[in-house]
Amino acid sequence: MVTKGWALAQSGRFEDAIATTDTVIERFGRADEPIMLECVARAMVNKGWALDQLKRYDEEIGAYDAVINWFARRTEPVLLESVARAMVNKGAALGTS
Repeated sequence: MVTKGWALAQSGRFEDAIATTDTVIERFGRADEPIMLECVARAMVNKGWALDQLKRYDEEIGAYDAVINWFARRTEPVLLESVARAMVNKGAALGTS
């Protein structure tokens, strides 16, 4: 589903991409397995990017804040990579909002 959301965003179907990422977050956001949390974190970052493309900067910043808040205390490198990406993207969004 994460790949589907990204593909939708890449094809310009940003609202559909956001809906898909919301489904991933809703269905798997409470998982304990790092592989599932990786999917959630990536979906959340992708959602922020899709919101950026729609120029919905306040929501974009909120999406990145969610990634940071959910995963900043984790120790798995793949999750911290999503946190770092969210921080960088949030900085860019703050510069345009």
